[in-house]
Formats: sequence, structure tokens, C-alpha cells
Amino acid sequence: MAKIQIIVGSVNGRALQTAAAVAHVLNRQGHETRLNTEPTTHDLQQDADEALLVCCSTTGNGELPSNLYPLFFALDEQTVDLKDRTYGIIALGDSGYEHFAQAGYMMENALYLSGAKRVGEICALDARKVDNQPLTAALWANEWVSALA
Repeated sequence: MAKIQIIVGSVNGRALQTAAAVAHVLNRQGHETRLNTEPTTHDLQQDADEALLVCCSTTGNGELPSNLYPLFFALDEQTVDLKDRTYGIIALGDSGYEHFAQAGYMMENALYLSGAKRVGEICALDARKVDNQPLTAALWANEWVSALA
């Protein structure tokens, strides 16, 4: 069974709700998850066996939720070595805006620059097309966690 740290970037609570649904489904399958709404670089480095799963919304004009900026800048500056880590991305957004799900793609790039290896495709959830984002993300997570093995 996998150990997964779910890094949450949420402004209005939708990403947190989605991350909680994903954690619930994965926990019921016997995986060990922990939600982290105030992630630090130390959190990402403390357990090399733990996969990382970012679940974040995009705010404003394609920006990260404010709680992810310190982590993003540390990763983007390539000061963190995550070469032995795997990760996945759930990016929430609204295609009515110019920078759809941009925050998730920003985190993906920062993790990649830190040496982490993405497992599976990015789960980009469009609020205009996906009525139940938590359910859709949980279904995606089923496939993602299988690919970790």
C-alpha cells in the first residue's frame, strides 16, 4: 500500500473538498494519506517513501493559492532535491479564464525542476464541464495510485 502526502492549495475550499474526497477513497483502499494545507520543503523531504499529490485551485489571473507560494518559490529556485520522489497533480480551474488550471501546471513544473518524477497524466478539472470535481478526482486517483506500484 502507498503512503501519499496530499498537498492542498485552496482559496474557497473546493480544492480542499476535492483532496479530502481523494484521501477518503485512497484510505478505504488501505493506502495511508495525509492532507497538508501548509506545506514546507521539509514536509516534502521527510519521508522518501511517500508519494506527493498536489491538489490545487487556480485563483485570480492564473495564480497559485497563497498557501502554496513559499513552497513553490523554494521548488522553483531548485533548492530542494526531490529526485527520489514521485508525484501527481490535480489541477482545478475554470476554462472561462485565460490561464485555465495554471496553478497546477506551475506546481508540476516546480516539482519537475526539483527532480521529482510525475506518475500519470495531470488531472485538470474544469469547473464549467465537471459537475462533481471531488468524485472525478477520486476516480482519477484510483488509476493514479495503481500506476505508483
